[in-house]
Amino acid sequence: MKVRGIFKILFGSIIGFNLLILILLLTLRNNQEKQYRGQVNRFNSFNFSISLRESSEDLTEYCRNFVVTGNRLWEKKYWDIVDRRMGRLNNEAYRKSVLDSMQSMGFEQREFDLLRMALERSNSLILIEKEAINAAKGYFLDDHGEFTIQDDPDFEYAKELLFNDTYLQYKKSIMDPINEFERVLESRTKIETDNYAKSGSRLLIGIILLMAIIALFSIYAFVMIRKRIIKEEETARELERSQLQFQTLVNNIPGVIYNCGLDDPWEMYFITDEISNLSGYPKEDFMGANPKRSFGEIMHPDDREEASQIVQKAIKSKQPFVLGYRVIDKNGKVHSVFGYGQAIYRSDGAPDYLVGGIFDDTERQTAVDKVKESEERFQYALDVANEGIWEWNEETDALSYSVRCFSMIGYLPVEGEQELFDFWNKVIHKDDADKALMNEIENVKKRGLYDQIYRAISNSKEIKWIHVRGKAVKFSANGKPSRIIGTMSDITDRMRQEEKIVSAILETEDSERSRIARDIHDGLQQTMSTSLMSFEKVRSSIDFEDPKIYDKFHMGYKFLKKAIEESRTLAHNLMPKVVDQAGIVAAIESLLTAMKDSTETKFVFEQNLNDQRLKLSEEMTFYRIVQEAINNVIKYSNAKNCTIQLLKYKDYVNLTIDDDGVGFDVDITKDTFGINSMKTRADSIGAYFEINSRIQKGTNILLELKLN
Repeated sequence: MKVRGIFKILFGSIIGFNLLILILLLTLRNNQEKQYRGQVNRFNSFNFSISLRESSEDLTEYCRNFVVTGNRLWEKKYWDIVDRRMGRLNNEAYRKSVLDSMQSMGFEQREFDLLRMALERSNSLILIEKEAINAAKGYFLDDHGEFTIQDDPDFEYAKELLFNDTYLQYKKSIMDPINEFERVLESRTKIETDNYAKSGSRLLIGIILLMAIIALFSIYAFVMIRKRIIKEEETARELERSQLQFQTLVNNIPGVIYNCGLDDPWEMYFITDEISNLSGYPKEDFMGANPKRSFGEIMHPDDREEASQIVQKAIKSKQPFVLGYRVIDKNGKVHSVFGYGQAIYRSDGAPDYLVGGIFDDTERQTAVDKVKESEERFQYALDVANEGIWEWNEETDALSYSVRCFSMIGYLPVEGEQELFDFWNKVIHKDDADKALMNEIENVKKRGLYDQIYRAISNSKEIKWIHVRGKAVKFSANGKPSRIIGTMSDITDRMRQEEKIVSAILETEDSERSRIARDIHDGLQQTMSTSLMSFEKVRSSIDFEDPKIYDKFHMGYKFLKKAIEESRTLAHNLMPKVVDQAGIVAAIESLLTAMKDSTETKFVFEQNLNDQRLKLSEEMTFYRIVQEAINNVIKYSNAKNCTIQLLKYKDYVNLTIDDDGVGFDVDITKDTFGINSMKTRADSIGAYFEINSRIQKGTNILLELKLN
């Protein structure tokens, strides 16, 4: 049987026998009820007499304390006792006077007379004490027995009243009736107790027998419990071994573990041997009731006050503390250390002592200083290179920027998370806002990489091209980036130079296209047209008798005619004259007219330029992008409708191309030749280009050109 089952049987049996004893005791109670009441009255009576005796002593003590010290607390305590005697307190326990309490306790007349005599004498003594209290406060009796005469407090008179022979005789006279009361009460209750004891002896014998049985069961339970205790002692010894192992571990920690007082100079109750390696002094110098030196003495004087403030603040807030400071060892060498710890509090919430550790941080601090020096050199290099630094770390979960990030666009530094967010969203070009670091930061935290180029409006209202890059340099335990550092560069000059290069390339490309188109039109097309005319004459003058020869001739004639049409289309695509001659609106309309019969997609063209013209290079760019977009719609989108809008506003021109086709994943196809070609052409004229598409949701192309 398991130990738990045995204990249940043992204690169940003990409880059962106790119930039998309870039944016998209830029977005994019927015979001993009067004895019980007598004992209770005896007990209460003695308590009452003791209370009366003690309250008289307390009145004397509180009165004397007030007269000697003048502290009103003692006066209050004095009158509280008097009020309890008189039943003046609004309290359940003290709402009756002492006399009322005496009458309700059922004393015999002799006993009641003795207690009342003691109470009356005690109340007479109160008059003397009352006079002493008022004398100590500067109030004295008038002819009517009232304390209406006010003068300087007379402490000597008050003391004389409380310490003279008359007062002491009054004290003694109070005790005499109390002593007599206790003697009379003891005699009466003893006789009653003896009488009732005999009548209950038989029941007691039965109870004793049952108790003997319970004792046997208890002995057996004791044996079982003792075995359990032995097992617990073994567990305690194991715990002691664990504590010893812990102590060994503490002694081998490369730092000082301590237990000390709450205030500077931090009296040490316990400290490990490592303190000797740190300070050069043995740990015994810091221990004991009168240590040779305190820990505060070896702290650098410039750090001591600040360290004390940090510790006290942590104690008040009930938080652990971590602080760095310097320690001067026996040889005068300065050590950089960092300490941590916290206060241990008593059950009432008051701080009791400090526990914590101290570690030599000199090597790390030296390395930090070197890193700081290196960072300063790095910052100087960044300033020379005209680059700013930004950083995000998991601890603060906030972005920070160097001064150069602001000065490169002509602004003073901005601080505060919301202030930074508002600043960058104000200065970044509205069309580039989605790419801005502030708006992409959640994705950057996940990927640990960032590389974007966007425009910003400088303080002088000039457009600046900003290249922002970043990379995670630190990761948490789960592999997520915990620190990301990046640079911010002004690449406006480079972008303008690239625009010029791309513009020159496209201009050269358009010039070459024009030359090829002229060669096709003036050379190849003329030759093929002459050949076609010759074929026409041959066909009209020869009667082909052999059908096979006629079929071959007719096939050659048809292919030549088709080649002339294709060469005309090729020449037009290479350099559409309609753009140069009639403008972008007419060119797009001509393009859509030519496409109308070759596709089921319905194209709608809306514009407000009419006869207004843009630069030829700008119109050619718009035309090529429309041409590329229409080809993509026809080939890939399966769109039913496509709307092209070319709208001019006050200071910019917008081109939008929307279709309701199958769409595509921009992230997958964003680097295709067609899309890159459109983006390159937009960049060449300084226009903003954007393409958005979703599967089964269609495609949207936006081209925005700011007018000079």
